[in-house]
Amino acid sequence: MFFRSRLAILLSVSFLSVSAHVALAEISIGGTFNSPGFDDQPTTTIENKLIEMIDLAAPRSSIQMSMYTFKRMPITLALLRAQSRGVRIELILDGKNKELEDKKGSPVHVLLKGTSDLAPLRCGTHSCVTFCGGILGGSCRGIVNNHNKFFLFSELQDGRKNVVALSSANFEEGMFHMYNDLLVLAGDTALFEGVQNYFNGLRNPFAKVPLQIRGQSAVIYTFPNQKYDPTLEILKQVQCHLPDSKIRITQSRFTDERLAIAKELLKLSQLGCQIQVITREEPLMQSPGLKVKATLRSLMQILPYKGHSKKAKNSNHSKTIAIDASFQGSAQKVQMVLTGSHNLNTNSLKNNDELQIQIIHPAVYKAYSHFFDQMLEEAQSVGYLGPF
Repeated sequence: MFFRSRLAILLSVSFLSVSAHVALAEISIGGTFNSPGFDDQPTTTIENKLIEMIDLAAPRSSIQMSMYTFKRMPITLALLRAQSRGVRIELILDGKNKELEDKKGSPVHVLLKGTSDLAPLRCGTHSCVTFCGGILGGSCRGIVNNHNKFFLFSELQDGRKNVVALSSANFEEGMFHMYNDLLVLAGDTALFEGVQNYFNGLRNPFAKVPLQIRGQSAVIYTFPNQKYDPTLEILKQVQCHLPDSKIRITQSRFTDERLAIAKELLKLSQLGCQIQVITREEPLMQSPGLKVKATLRSLMQILPYKGHSKKAKNSNHSKTIAIDASFQGSAQKVQMVLTGSHNLNTNSLKNNDELQIQIIHPAVYKAYSHFFDQMLEEAQSVGYLGPF
């Protein structure tokens, strides 16, 4: 779904603010969701939307993408088709994808070698595909993973320009069995240029990249971040005195390393906010953390994770926080969403290349709240979750 509105939002020095001093801009915003249910059926909604956007890329425009896992041929062929129309393509991939470079038939190999009908990616004197390589893993600026999942489209043939698309989904078949989200913002030039600067900074780890990218419609937080926890600082600015205040969270991972967030959520619950957290059980990653579970108790519901339960078929991979409450002392409730590739664990905060967006917009909140309701209802219908 897409929303178009006059956004009245001030970007403060530290976080997205709801001050009366405003900057106006025409911004189009769209939310797309993978909601596969829990009966082992796949859904390709997000992939289909991204292929549609790639196919809409205007001649002589550019597409830039950073991705953790790249194993999907439909996306690969769409990118090569776009290049054949004169679109410039640049990719930055987590280093683990480099092992597929010489594996014939793999999407990475096809990107670099082409097909009988489509030429391989060409970017003049340098490669169109950059493989990150961190100290411990495949990150560019961190030490573990380039966990990003975002696209930049300079221009689409439907008239949209400066398009930023952030997702929780990787390019692999397993994502079709996971709840995921894709948020697309078009027309916010400052946000687009800021993420483009971050993209270029992934190729140059010595380049300075801000911890916040401020646009007219949203703020994007960049990671790794060794200085503070944006999610925690945002929650600390929520007040719960207004009727029916609520915070609804879906998280792929929520470990004890981010226990301070669980404690803040418990505090907000005690102050009057309705708190609902859905996460998934992933023992190998120590998620959810034992202390997190002990802190949140009935405020958290835990989904089985595919492969860790005979019953579990599909599960959750989204990383969303939807807030409907007073924010920064506002007299009325503010409807806000945080989403992106950022899990609630230490790797996402301090070790990985990640992006997390914060946006205040009633229609975006409504879409993400509906996504939460759908996941909750479908999980309850098969007996995975009880009522909150």
